[in-house]
Amino acid sequence: MMLQLGYLGDCFHGFARQPHHRTVEGDLLEALEKIGYSGPLRPASRTDKGVSALCNVIQIDYWGSDICRRLTSLLDRIWVYGYSQENQNPRHSYKHYIYFYRGLFEEARGDRVCTLFTGSHDFSALSRGVHENTIKEIRVTREPRGPISLFHFYGKSFLWEMIRRCMTAMGSYLTGGTTEETLLQILAGNAQSKIPPAPAENLLLAELVYPFTFTVDGYSYKRMKSVLTESHEKYAMLTCKFEEMLRFFPEKKGKE
Repeated sequence: MMLQLGYLGDCFHGFARQPHHRTVEGDLLEALEKIGYSGPLRPASRTDKGVSALCNVIQIDYWGSDICRRLTSLLDRIWVYGYSQENQNPRHSYKHYIYFYRGLFEEARGDRVCTLFTGSHDFSALSRGVHENTIKEIRVTREPRGPISLFHFYGKSFLWEMIRRCMTAMGSYLTGGTTEETLLQILAGNAQSKIPPAPAENLLLAELVYPFTFTVDGYSYKRMKSVLTESHEKYAMLTCKFEEMLRFFPEKKGKE
């Protein structure tokens, strides 16, 4: 069966199991063992340390309509909220990621950079490691949210750290540090060196689309929404507090 899950990336050292570190896969395997399953776990995406997911998917050789609530009740900061009896390779999906970018730039440059990155390109300089095939076709759009811009990335597959490295190149263009001609050279695979990745904590795996639907478990869904709402209220309060504290500085200028 296939399971949908969400998690907060700042709580884990990435998805893939690692010795001496808390990971999403490690916690899932421990919870699965507690309900009597010790078989393989096949993920759709192995997100990096700090990356959160609203919708990742795993496939296991097990069936039980109550598995979502059983697992969610055993897990902390991971919510298994959807299930399907389908058994296809979970990697075969259409993927949607969102990168949250903070910074001022001209609207025209924001639209232009999305156009430049949309299409089929060579992402060899915009990925970590060596890959047999670095040609990927993606679509990029932008959604303004006040001082924050949400950059949406859509595609069938992405290379390791590809989106985060794309955002580094895009951010340099948005602030005038990189020309359009340089971006085109990078996207043609002609860069002299690898582009470094942008921070992982600003990346969200938002959606994985399959040719079938998942059944939502009400208990897990409500529990996930409750924790996210609580976290949102907490950080909104912290933001307000720091904004108030920062108001102190323009009026109080001490000696250098």
